[in-house]
Amino acid sequence: MFDNLKIQKLSKMFLSKFRAGVNSSPYYTLRRIINGEKEITFIDVGANMGQTIDLVRKDFKNAKIYSFEPTPDLVKQLGTKYKSDTGVTISEKALADFDGEAKFYISPYSPTNSMLVPDIDLYNEIHSDRVDDLKNLNEIVVPVTTLSNWYKSNNFKEHIDVLKIDTQGTELQRSEERRVGKECRSRWSPYH
Repeated sequence: MFDNLKIQKLSKMFLSKFRAGVNSSPYYTLRRIINGEKEITFIDVGANMGQTIDLVRKDFKNAKIYSFEPTPDLVKQLGTKYKSDTGVTISEKALADFDGEAKFYISPYSPTNSMLVPDIDLYNEIHSDRVDDLKNLNEIVVPVTTLSNWYKSNNFKEHIDVLKIDTQGTELQRSEERRVGKECRSRWSPYH
């Protein structure tokens, strides 16, 4: 009748072709649900080197982008990179569920910068090529605020269309920020 091995191979081939045609990126989804000509307000928490700013700017030329990045060297790079873009605002702060200051750990590999001390054993299991970077951390103190307090202190009146948070493990510590959706009237928050 049917050869099971042949069916498995055909199934794998079909799935790989199907998956290749499906883009599950939140930015792809965003383009599908919001017209690119619309002026959206995008909050980018954990800007790093501006990768998200670039993706949003590519598809939403009129977007107002508010980015948060506490790493001093990256803030300088972002300031230079987006100096002439009046639709991009960079804040040299970390967002958390409290106001004040916090320890922030900087590694030679900037996507791992975080308010959390990295778990070297876990990185050994998953990202062994980054373990040496994480052994050379620089600890600094950075200003911290909540999104709600930033919103209020800047007399922010705009509707927030998208809130992206990529903060290396502290995303779930934002319990206070769960209320921000109602206060800021946020419609859609992709989790990175």
